[in-house]
Amino acid sequence: MKKFYHPLFLIFLYLLIHFILRISFDNALQVDDREQIYFGQNVLLGYPMPQPPLYSWISYIFFKIIDTSLFTVTLIKYLMIFLTFFFIWKIVKTVIQNKSNQYVAIYSFLLLPSFAWHMHQGFTHTIILGLAIVMTTYSILRIKIKSDASSFLLLGCSLGIGFMSKYSYIIFAVPLIMALILDRDYRKAIFQKKLLLTLCCLLTISLPHYYWLFENYTEISNLAEKKLNITPLQNAILGTSFIKILLAAIGFLAPFIGTILFIDKKKFKEKSNIENIFLPFFEKFFLIIFIAIVIFSFIYLIPEVKVRWLHPLLMLVPIWVIAKFESKSCLGDNFLKVFYSVLILLTFVVFFGRIAQNTIANEFGYAGRLNTPTFPTLRLIPQEVIENVGLIKVDEYNLGTHVLATFDEKPIIIGNVKFYKESEILKNNCLRLWDNKTINNSTADSYKSIKNINNYEIYYQVIPLEKCINVN
Repeated sequence: MKKFYHPLFLIFLYLLIHFILRISFDNALQVDDREQIYFGQNVLLGYPMPQPPLYSWISYIFFKIIDTSLFTVTLIKYLMIFLTFFFIWKIVKTVIQNKSNQYVAIYSFLLLPSFAWHMHQGFTHTIILGLAIVMTTYSILRIKIKSDASSFLLLGCSLGIGFMSKYSYIIFAVPLIMALILDRDYRKAIFQKKLLLTLCCLLTISLPHYYWLFENYTEISNLAEKKLNITPLQNAILGTSFIKILLAAIGFLAPFIGTILFIDKKKFKEKSNIENIFLPFFEKFFLIIFIAIVIFSFIYLIPEVKVRWLHPLLMLVPIWVIAKFESKSCLGDNFLKVFYSVLILLTFVVFFGRIAQNTIANEFGYAGRLNTPTFPTLRLIPQEVIENVGLIKVDEYNLGTHVLATFDEKPIIIGNVKFYKESEILKNNCLRLWDNKTINNSTADSYKSIKNINNYEIYYQVIPLEKCINVN
């Protein structure tokens, strides 16, 4: 029976429940899911968004193998999350000796809001970023133990995935490389001829996109600047950025921080009785991050710091903290009772919160994207109408992505972007669609409507194909 208590098996069950919850309440797509439905229809070196294209490439492969749907985008997400926990477990097994403490370390991630809530709510690129971070970390740790060719290839793949996952990966990679350089043992293990395997693998994965980025730098940088809005700091508001980053860091680590208050503080003051060869590396890594944040705070002003932005800086904190406390032997029974009590309570709160978000939220005035019954209303369009049209035309991106995820076997136009080949149009009629948020009576001569709950309504009109293709 021991295998059924293995952390990865329990994590699998945990993620499976969240997966079932998400596909059971299929009213609408989240913002990031809509993005993947839209961009994942084609493989390009880059897309007009301030993110690398790897996630969209993966989406494209899954869309071709399965279909374009809420089920598929959700499956991609939870497969990546499980892989992330798999590599977290590999790191934990490497860094932490005691089995009980290993369990605490991996479950600690479920006490971080980004893992307990936000990754179920809408993450995509941040999920593959997290996967790249733990893959890179594990490969670095593995090189110190086993400096073979496969370890250097894994490091190259991890770095390639990281730089193709999210541009913010660089603020993880740079402190990591600096920590390696400052660690004498790692310098000997890393800087050898096998490192060429790492560089070749990294360049093979990432160079085509970054060449594209170089050619389209202005467009992407403008999008990033609008998102971050970082400006040079004025003397009158010195330290504002540091306070914002500090508050976001507390938000990222809570309620994990709260459980740490219950460690055995007397033992923590004593000298470490367990030697951990990896702790000096982690301490250098986080010291470099702290110094970099302080320097940044005295140079730049950032109006807003979102908790999810701190993934590259703080994701490894639980592993480091538990390893540190293990070396002091201060994770006693009292701490374990509090830790698992908080873990179980928070897990059930999140489960019930996700259910409430999709069911009774409207009754309390919290109607959001998930509550808009876009999918159920689209499915109410008569089947004979869908079967007798050769093309579906939608003017607006939001409704259009839902149409892609509902009628992916049909040729579709969203705005002026075509998602089909000319040979795929088999009938001479076109179906135009609007909803009550986008309908413009002056552009629709005659249409029929379908109304669902929450006053959501979809309008449709069948017109000749040539009018549909040429209409703006």
